[in-house]
Amino acid sequence: MTAEEYPAVLGLLIRGLATQSGFADNAREILRHVGHPHPEVRAAVAFAFEGSTDHEDHEDHKDREALQDVLTLARDPYAEVRRHAVAHLSGLIGRPPAVHAAVHTALRRALYDPDPDVRRP
Repeated sequence: MTAEEYPAVLGLLIRGLATQSGFADNAREILRHVGHPHPEVRAAVAFAFEGSTDHEDHEDHKDREALQDVLTLARDPYAEVRRHAVAHLSGLIGRPPAVHAAVHTALRRALYDPDPDVRRP
């Protein structure tokens, strides 16, 4: 993915990549935008996570980093970002104990989110 100066276009590119070829094929390119200053781009990254089933065990270093990224997105100030991140996290219940504790904490926090769309992923 080349540098894109327009956040709306970058967000659409990320969503398109995730939809067309899946998160796993483009994870490195997508994850580098987790901390992007524009919420539309972070929402696209969280959207890519939401449709992903590729990070199921979170056992290796890359998967632990990806889990930390989605946990960070679940605390984003922008509701759409949180909504997609929480939807992905809700699919991780029952994973290994280290994953389960962090996911459980994030989901419990989401129950009290001020945005109703975040509370019901």
